[in-house]
Amino acid sequence: MENVTVCYLDEDSMKKLGIEEGETVRISTKHGSTILKALKFHGEQPNIVFVPYSPWINNIVNPDTNGVGMPSLKGIPAEVEPVKGGHVLKLEELLRGILGSRNDGGF
Repeated sequence: MENVTVCYLDEDSMKKLGIEEGETVRISTKHGSTILKALKFHGEQPNIVFVPYSPWINNIVNPDTNGVGMPSLKGIPAEVEPVKGGHVLKLEELLRGILGSRNDGGF
């Protein structure tokens, strides 16, 4: 799961934001936030954060699918900030948060 609990930023963006490679960051949008591990993108994409498609993006994308069943995954304004000592949720923890206190024998 480590390959989908990350985000990628270019080196200049990481420097501007005070983020070290491998450090946890909070990505926040108007829809919510998530904590991921920051990795360096080896190329130039200033002011862009790339997050792989995974359950960890559910909190930061618009849940309205405009009738197509798939949320828009690109061009979402976001803020990125370092979270010293932050914790990337394990899948089970993430699903517990999404499903809340519902307990039907699964999560």
